[in-house]
Amino acid sequence: MRASLIAAFGLSFAMSMGELGATVMVYPPGWVGLPVTIFSQTDRGDVFSGAVLTVVLIVVTLVLLIGLERIAARTAATR
Repeated sequence: MRASLIAAFGLSFAMSMGELGATVMVYPPGWVGLPVTIFSQTDRGDVFSGAVLTVVLIVVTLVLLIGLERIAARTAATR
């Protein structure tokens, strides 16, 4: 069951990183998520800052997913 929960968390995290529309609709005033910030900067013409934040978002997502994959592999190996 642990491997299934890890996989579900990884999938939901990866899917949530690209959900700009849902993020815009549900974030409270004063709090801005990274996808909204990226959209705002590129919409204003600050493409370089938007690209930098996009790379940060990709790296964080990739590191988390690789970490989850390693945890799942260790869990499967102990069976």
